[in-house]
Amino acid sequence: MGHRDMIWSRHQPAQLLAWGIRFFLAAALTATQTPGDYAPFALGCVAACGPGAGGIAALLGAGVGAVLFLDFSGALPFLAAAILIFTTAAAFQGLKLLEGPLFHPLAGAGLFLAVSGIYVLQSLSPLRNLAPCLAATALVGISAWYYQPLLQAGGERPEPDSLLFLAGSILLALVDVELAGVSVGRSLLCLLLAYTAYQRGAMTGVAAGLGAGLAADFCSGRGGVLFGAAYGLAGLLAGSRSSGRRIWAALAFWGAAALAALPAGLSTPLLPEAAVGAALFLMLPGRAFGGKRVMRGETPEFPAALEGMRAQLTRMAAALRALYDSMGRAAPVSTEENPAVVFDRAAEKVCRGCALCELCWQKEYTGTFNALNDATPFLLERGRALAKDFPSYFADRCIHLPDFLTAVNGELSAFLLRRQYRRQLEETRRSARGQYAQLSELLTATAAGLGEVRATAGEADLCRIGAALRPKEGRRSAGIRWSPSARRGASCACCWRTAWAAERQPGGSPPSPAVCWSSFCRRASSRRRP
Repeated sequence: MGHRDMIWSRHQPAQLLAWGIRFFLAAALTATQTPGDYAPFALGCVAACGPGAGGIAALLGAGVGAVLFLDFSGALPFLAAAILIFTTAAAFQGLKLLEGPLFHPLAGAGLFLAVSGIYVLQSLSPLRNLAPCLAATALVGISAWYYQPLLQAGGERPEPDSLLFLAGSILLALVDVELAGVSVGRSLLCLLLAYTAYQRGAMTGVAAGLGAGLAADFCSGRGGVLFGAAYGLAGLLAGSRSSGRRIWAALAFWGAAALAALPAGLSTPLLPEAAVGAALFLMLPGRAFGGKRVMRGETPEFPAALEGMRAQLTRMAAALRALYDSMGRAAPVSTEENPAVVFDRAAEKVCRGCALCELCWQKEYTGTFNALNDATPFLLERGRALAKDFPSYFADRCIHLPDFLTAVNGELSAFLLRRQYRRQLEETRRSARGQYAQLSELLTATAAGLGEVRATAGEADLCRIGAALRPKEGRRSAGIRWSPSARRGASCACCWRTAWAAERQPGGSPPSPAVCWSSFCRRASSRRRP
């Protein structure tokens, strides 16, 4: 088995899983449709996956979704736009233009508008169908922008905003699924908004609520903004209770939804859906909140913060040390240029069209070679060529000697500049390698120092204990009358750590607090007043 086969067998499960995720996401997002039988979220998924195997998987998923969820008149422009988006990404593959974050969203939105615009212009009422087409175009670009961190090949990043947008766009496909008159999709959307607002605060809650609500209003085709207003207000109030208990955040979420539903009447399905979402939010296990505490303003403990900083510094030091070692292992091969290239290039310019070219470079090649070889040390020492540097048999025979000298001097200047550049580059490389090593040692020493600080972080309490045990002036402790001189002597032994440092033997274990206190009393008694 070759090296490539071993790598493929190792990464095959992960690759198949990634392709399967893109396939099923594109198929599922096709069910989320907007007025006009558009599926902008699925096209945004295809655009975000880009070229390659991931894009092919998303394109196949979009095709399966079109067969399952779209009628024939809506599937044709959808598939045409999906194929154009994928082929455009494949055509620009390898260019820097494709690496920009705006290429896929703008290309997807533009191609969708180009395809759908033809159908809008051919319809019976173009003006009435123009607004849904433009809104779907905007959703294609927005969804491609948010899906990129999750689905772009080789750059997957679990961005919280992208995960939230993906979850919301999938839940919108379940809006038409109802149980006892309650929409399953909007109930789960309320759960998602309550969780997001409670975890990330009021500003994120109101932004997520407005976006999800307006998307739900648009997908429903009713033409109102009921869900946008209700979800935005609910996210704001639930996020304002993020520092309290979950019960208050759930009540605030449902109360805001009820307040926004008053103009539409109590018969609106918004009230039971918000109640179901709030109830599901309260039923979530505590570990789903990642150890969230009631009070958010608490700062981490000092030793824990130092431990995290120490671990980060250690990782940075290890990375710099690895970079230093890699630069040492991969030492570049010496690329010192041969000075003969100066004469080769000068001969290409001058001698190729000369009448004596065959005589000098074929019949008398040995003499020409020796003449140029003998002149090389003088050229390199002086930095320029003169006619006296060449033997007389060569200088007398050459009929274009001034032109040849001019060409040699030009090529010699370029040769010396290239050699100087290579030497400076090598010196810079050695200097950078040494700086990486020094910086790694500095970070390692800093991390070790933070470990010592962490180990001694509790000594302040021991010092306070020793100071509290000190008798007042004029009082007795263990038969010793306390005096200012004794107090001055105790200032050097105010805690057990100092007493241990004074009494311990090399290699011995720490004495007990009673032994330390006895040592302290002996040191104090030696300074008693007569």
